Amino acid sequence: MRIQKQLAWKNQDLKDLKDKDEAQRTTERNYGFDEAPSLFTQTKQAKGIHYARTWVMNCLLLRIASPKAYNLLRSMKLLPLPTCSRLNQILEGVPYEYGYNEVALGTISASFSDKPAVQRYGTLILDEIKLKESVDFNKSTYKFDGFVNFSRSQGEAATVHADHALVIMFIPLFHNWVQPVASFATRGAAPGFVLAKLVLECVIELERHNASVIAVAGPHCINFKHYEHLYKTEEKAQLKVVPKLTASHVSPGKLEKMNVRLATQLFSRSVALGLRFYREQREPGFEDTEGTERFTALINELFDVLNAKIPVEGIRKGSPKIEVIRTFLCLLNTTEEDSIRLKTKLFASQMTTESLRVTLMSVLDIIILLHDKDVIYVLTAKLNQDPLERFFGVVRGFGGDEDHPAISHFSQIFRLLSLYTPLKMATKGNCSSAFVFGSRCDVIGVGTQFSRCVERRD
Repeated sequence: MRIQKQLAWKNQDLKDLKDKDEAQRTTERNYGFDEAPSLFTQTKQAKGIHYARTWVMNCLLLRIASPKAYNLLRSMKLLPLPTCSRLNQILEGVPYEYGYNEVALGTISASFSDKPAVQRYGTLILDEIKLKESVDFNKSTYKFDGFVNFSRSQGEAATVHADHALVIMFIPLFHNWVQPVASFATRGAAPGFVLAKLVLECVIELERHNASVIAVAGPHCINFKHYEHLYKTEEKAQLKVVPKLTASHVSPGKLEKMNVRLATQLFSRSVALGLRFYREQREPGFEDTEGTERFTALINELFDVLNAKIPVEGIRKGSPKIEVIRTFLCLLNTTEEDSIRLKTKLFASQMTTESLRVTLMSVLDIIILLHDKDVIYVLTAKLNQDPLERFFGVVRGFGGDEDHPAISHFSQIFRLLSLYTPLKMATKGNCSSAFVFGSRCDVIGVGTQFSRCVERRD
């Protein structure tokens, strides 16, 4: 009887060891290292915890993805998370300098090395973000940072304080990732000749790293009675025809003019149907809204054509979506000719009209080019600036209550976010050998770069 009990205990101990070994192997696969380090060193005092570098790396990724979730998990003590001040100290150890991101360019080169020419096509998007002026001493270069910096396109060192950052991002047409490749410190908007030079340099750099740029998308300025009258009528009605229409849609503020969601809701099918409804009900002020209704419906169709994200929505050969672009171009040309002939004011400025025409003609040319290359469908969402706006949102959210990070802080965040995609796919991948951008990821190499940043702040 005693021997049976001892045997049962030994079997239980053996089962516990097997479970522990399986948990250890699972942790190793999740981290991608040969030996998975412990998350932290056990200690009785909460302030004396020494975290493993791989755990700190994952904590930084969690805070970048969702600062609110990070603070909630830490306040509830669900995970052993370091303080935000400690993460900021580690972030200060990230070397920062404006210019081209050689790590990102090298990763793109490795990804496209064995791809056919068509699979290397991509678009280049660029935009600027408002930052806070600051001058900091760089202990690595023994220079003061916080001034205008255009990298190679700049001759001598500038003495003007920077308050904006220009970010250039590469979006491949046939892959589900995006990668920021360069950032530059500017004072306000970058001059046109400098911007042209930077874009040309970036295109050449990407060509040297096995990528082909077929389009460049930049920000455009848009200036803007039937819609206002529709809103005022809806405001008095008990039962609304267009319930989503608000004051922000018809008279947006300075920041709301950049909100794409408000624009898509204003030029939507529901607004076009609202104009038709009140016109058919013979409501005063809606007698001549038929043209506005057709224009709104056409803009709505154009939005859908230019925002194809999945293969089902892709533009194929002979698709009626191509005719939507051509119809709008014909309408734009006719409207401009009538405005000149009748000497009336155009619905938009000359610059906006030209920018819209160039955009639509460029998209049409890209679609035709890719169809000639035997591409089955084209996802036009790859040609817009949504990824860059999401990138800026992450940058602003990383600073917590501070919407505008400092010049030096932004550069550190930029470098860290450049590692976010390969690091996330390597540590969170659902396979034992993680692949990043189509090539095997050197997780230990990425971890070594991060460890050097931690050593600077230890």
